[in-house]
Amino acid sequence: MSPAPISMATNLSNSNSILPAFNDPVFSDLIVLSGPSKTPFRIHKVIVSATSNFFKTICKPGNHSNGGSQIIELPKIPPTVLQTILLWQYGQPYVLPPHTPPSSSSAHESKFANTLGRNEDDFSTESLIITTYSTAVYLQIPLLQSAILTAIADEFRFRPWIRFTRPVGFMQNLCNHHRYCLHVSQKQPITKTTSSDTSVFPSADHSGKINFVPRIRSGSGDNKTPVVECVSVMVASHNFKDLANEIETLKGEKVKAKGEGETSRLDDLDFNRDDGLFTVILPVWEDFVRKKEERRVLEPRNDPRIFTIKEPNHPRAPKSVYRLIDLSVLLGFIWLIHHYWEISSLILGWGFMIFGICCFLFWAILSYRLYRQGVWSW
Repeated sequence: MSPAPISMATNLSNSNSILPAFNDPVFSDLIVLSGPSKTPFRIHKVIVSATSNFFKTICKPGNHSNGGSQIIELPKIPPTVLQTILLWQYGQPYVLPPHTPPSSSSAHESKFANTLGRNEDDFSTESLIITTYSTAVYLQIPLLQSAILTAIADEFRFRPWIRFTRPVGFMQNLCNHHRYCLHVSQKQPITKTTSSDTSVFPSADHSGKINFVPRIRSGSGDNKTPVVECVSVMVASHNFKDLANEIETLKGEKVKAKGEGETSRLDDLDFNRDDGLFTVILPVWEDFVRKKEERRVLEPRNDPRIFTIKEPNHPRAPKSVYRLIDLSVLLGFIWLIHHYWEISSLILGWGFMIFGICCFLFWAILSYRLYRQGVWSW
């Protein structure tokens, strides 16, 4: 199913928009064939090269051999994903796809190849987001990567647990895809302009050891990378206990997959470098736990465990005195209503009764608040 092209009539009311030029066959000078179906996208070199180092390398003068027109084949990138990226390059803001319930078969796939090279209708919401981000990494579009991570962070911040039912697993998958695509994009420089070679994009049968650790962790200070910032928002926005349980579950699954003989090697570099859980998520989580513990020590009143400690306070009268005062006020109000019901209507009118009721309500509210604060008790 080919994505619907955007016509020249779209958004013509906005004279500053270049979005109508997308997929325009008249003035385009670059054709990208996407997916196994080779869906064509007619684009402009000057636009896509401005934000993508991938297209910038391809569109360099002297790097093509077929004259003015240039054709690029990207068989591993689904048309839906490529269209989303190209629309962003032409000025359309990136938004997350509509939320759909995650499927058990594709919501949390661990291998990069399993989420690519399929029909776009087979994508779940989470795998579509990850595939779009991975493609942005491969095409070397850092601004789009930041836009996607910002949208994910906003979802974590304002709607936790709704779209991403396993946020730690989702971010682990995204970090692994980041590492893989960054490795492939640096390992396989683009030298062809017209190519039918499927190795332009990561191969589906890739199973070799990747001796490469991406620089996606924050070095020092507050200058966090977008990936680390997104993970920080996830950690701060979700329930502490639920995140801790999911992290421990994922750690147990990872250790179990490595075999019983590897259970004591959680700090080994060769073991940790293959998974974003250990290279990105756990450092952020441990830093969050450390700061949480520091806040608890510096602000002990926020710790519910110390509420049982009896601190010195002002001396209080016996409880019987407060009870006697409360009962006296209540009985006095009842006596006032009983004896002055008829007289008050003749002399002072209903205003006296209303004033008395207001005084009673004020006393009741004040007593309740003092009771909640522990000043009065029954």
